[in-house]
Amino acid sequence: RRESKHDFLTTHYGKALVSSLLEQFEGNLAGVQRIKDHLDTEIKLQGFVENFRNGKAMAFIVLKDITGKVQITIEKEQHPELEEVLAQITPDSVITVYGTAVASEYVKMGGKEMYPDSRIISDLYHMAGESVRSVNVTSILEGREDYYYRTDHHWNSEGAYAVYSEYMDFLGREYPDVDAFRIETIPGFLGSTYSRSALWSIPSEDLALWHSGTELLVTNGETEGVHEGVFYPERLAEADKYTVFLDGNHSMVRIENPKLQGAGKLLVIRDSYANSLGCFLAESYETVVLVDMRYYKKAVSELCAQEGFTDILICYSIGNFMTDTNLVWLR
Repeated sequence: RRESKHDFLTTHYGKALVSSLLEQFEGNLAGVQRIKDHLDTEIKLQGFVENFRNGKAMAFIVLKDITGKVQITIEKEQHPELEEVLAQITPDSVITVYGTAVASEYVKMGGKEMYPDSRIISDLYHMAGESVRSVNVTSILEGREDYYYRTDHHWNSEGAYAVYSEYMDFLGREYPDVDAFRIETIPGFLGSTYSRSALWSIPSEDLALWHSGTELLVTNGETEGVHEGVFYPERLAEADKYTVFLDGNHSMVRIENPKLQGAGKLLVIRDSYANSLGCFLAESYETVVLVDMRYYKKAVSELCAQEGFTDILICYSIGNFMTDTNLVWLR
């Protein structure tokens, strides 16, 4: 989801760097040594540049922290925006990198390599062809740490709204302004990254629920009955508070907006990033159906024939999309 970025500091390997490395524990990964546990997922790394080769077509960075080394690979033709940054990097620069970790037999440092997310996203859009319209939101997410939770791998409500508004602008559809929502702040949120890190001293953060006042009705594939509203406040008493959005992951979730009769039906093929996003999408459609291919084991083509969707959106985190073997059910 996040465009790769490099924040470099004029400091040496010492207390300043150790402090910077400790800050990364609030992000998506705690050190190079653990990359093997997070292959094909989005991660954040911080460290200093041990070696750097800035070629004409490719740039290679050997990033080192207190746990190990990793190679960062950048295809310059696909990332002209990084030219100025790359020109300023020197050995011993301290940088922060966002990207997707992959295994590579050609890399000697334990077979670990890291590609910028933007490269993978660009390749996916190219392979999809002209018949699939792409909404590249990396430009609005780049550098926006405030759009993501500090202790969880998802975007927060503010980030989800930014993506929602970008998608609506792309389609030319109306959507409520930020001022139309009443924002409820829930303290004490500790997300999935915190749970996996075992770094229990990290402070909690706030989770925000954006209430629109719209009457929205929710049903899902595993629970009988209709739920009023897209938030499930009882989930806030559980360990995984992120499930407050649409009751967490289900094979299929249907959201009805009775006030928008005739406003179209949207199918969202998605992972958990769409839990919070779906709450906003329902403000612009009569019906929103979210299908999680990890749990939905029916032919999506049959669902499309039955429902007559006016729009179809694919919303995935890069790591899940690249590794999800259940997409065969799209047939």
